[in-house]
Parts: sequence; structure tokens; C-alpha cells
Amino acid sequence: MISFQPLIARARRKLLHGQPLEAVADRTETWAPGSTSEYRPIIQLPDEGERIIAFEKPSAKDEYIRFCSSGALTHKPTIAHHYKRATIADGMVFANGSMKAFNNHPGRSPVMRRGVGEHLRDQILATSWVTETYFGHWVTDGLALELLAQDRPETALGVARKPWVHEPGYRALVDLQLHRTAFAEVEGLWVVNDESLNQRRTDRFRTLRERIRAGATNDRSGPPVFILRDGGAARPLLNQQALADFLARRGFTILSPEAETVDGLVAAFRNAPLVVSVEGSALCHPVMAMPEGGTILAIQPPRRVTCIQKNNTDWAGLRMAHTVADDSGTGFTLGEDRLMRILDLIDRS
Repeated sequence: MISFQPLIARARRKLLHGQPLEAVADRTETWAPGSTSEYRPIIQLPDEGERIIAFEKPSAKDEYIRFCSSGALTHKPTIAHHYKRATIADGMVFANGSMKAFNNHPGRSPVMRRGVGEHLRDQILATSWVTETYFGHWVTDGLALELLAQDRPETALGVARKPWVHEPGYRALVDLQLHRTAFAEVEGLWVVNDESLNQRRTDRFRTLRERIRAGATNDRSGPPVFILRDGGAARPLLNQQALADFLARRGFTILSPEAETVDGLVAAFRNAPLVVSVEGSALCHPVMAMPEGGTILAIQPPRRVTCIQKNNTDWAGLRMAHTVADDSGTGFTLGEDRLMRILDLIDRS
């Protein structure tokens, strides 16, 4: 099968000054209305703001300021765009002379795609660039989009990639499977913007949490958990092992996600009242498995502060706390005294 869609898309993109894929859809529909939601302030020590050196991105600063107090957010509708004919090739979608990447590592940037491909009809592209790039977003956002597709008459479709390490385990718990393609001509493709955190979107998130928590057999009262972060050169907690030893003496379970199965992770978090970890995708495991009313404490790198987990904890009925660590050149450290101060504040809040 030979597809000239990539070649046509590149030529038209130059002539039309790069129109986005959404702008050339054959039809656009609203699949879920907008809504509003309330949020609680983040739990933090009084001097946290003074300790921040830099935010992960400009929007993170606005989010941090917002979450210092309670308030309400307005969420946009879920919008779906339909294309009568589209080509999916190497993680990119080509349609009506435009194109869009859906992963961060396409095998190549094709001009003309040649090879054995699939012919598909009536599909929903149940993925996005961010869910293909970051494991944490795949757990919280990607599976929610697949759940939306499950309730539609069309078939859910993804782009080809190697599964995340914990992906098979989570798929088994939530009962979702996704056909992935490297090269396909599609007659009737829906591409969905499911980024807005409207009510129906959060309902799907809660459904996923219910399925994941129901998969655990551990019904005992669980101890608090400290997550070890393996790797993560951009966010190295230099005294991580010392903190792990400190918390282990106080009854915490010390856990490395890379060394655990999904069943083991869910069992550890299902009844944990508190989870402590460096901010990052590993926090999505407790977000999906902890009981309502529990607290997640994120240790923030002082040069990469972000509040991305705050929305997740609000949807899940969890409390979010954080503390900003001390800069240490090649990484950062968190003193035991400061850790105890924020833990005491969480107990009193």
C-alpha cells in the first residue's frame, strides 16, 4: 500500500501556512458539555513560596498561585473532529492536507509512505501526544479517553509504540484493550480533544479508579508509603535513601514502582492514608489507587516546581500537600526537620 497523504499534507501545509488538523475537519461535534468545579488549597508550610527558584514551565507559576487558596475552575467542552479519510503513519495523522504528531518519537517523518498497511473504517483515535509521551498522563488521561471510546459505536485506535512497563497490568484491571497501528488508511476517523476536565471527563476518571481499586485483594489498614524514585536525572533527590531509612523507622512502607507489579502497587496504596514522593509520574499510581480522604505529599525540586497532580487529587477526593526541597547544585535535598514539619501540618489539617 502506498499513501501520498503525507506528501500532499506537507505541500498544502506550506501553501496554507500550516493550518492545524482541527481546522480542516469535515465535521466537528461537542461530545461533552463544559462545567465548573471547586478545588481546595494545597497544604504547605508558610514559607514554601519563598523557597521556589523556578517553575517547570510558565503556566505552572499561575497554577501554584491559584492553588494557594480555594476557588473554582471553568472547564471547556469535549470536542471531537471527524475526517472522512485519513492516513496514520509512524505516529502522525494526515488528513485534508494537514497533519499532526501523536507521539514524541515517530519512526520517521514521512513524505510518501510505502509498505503493508491496514484499511480501517469508523475509528476513534483514543490517544494524544501527551498520553503517548508521558506514562503518568497515559494512566490518568489516556485510559480515560479509551473509556470514552468504549461507549461509542466506533472502534478505538492508537498509534504503534512499545507498551509502558506497567501498561498490561493496568489494562487488565480496567478491562480496556487498544489496537495500535503503524500505518493505516482510515475511512471515518474521529480525533478527540479530551483535555478539558469537565464533569463527564472526571466521571470517567473516577470509573477508572473504582476498577483499579476493586482489583486489589488487600483489605487491611495500610501503612503510609514512601516512593523511591529510580533514575530521573532531571529531579534527583540526593538524600533519598536517608529519608527512606528515616521514614521506615516511623512505620512507612518503602516502595520502588519499577520493582513492583501493578497488583503489588495497588495493594500497597489501596488503604494508605499518606504517600510521600518526589513530584513526578510515579504519583499517578497512588492517585489511581488511594482511598478518598488520603493525602499525597509531593517533594518539589526547587528549580522545577509544578502542581500538575493537584487536579488529579481533587478529582480523586484526595488532599494534596507539597514541600519545596533545598537546591544542591547537581540535585536537591530535603532535611528531616522540614519533612517532619510538613507531616505534622498534614496531621493537623
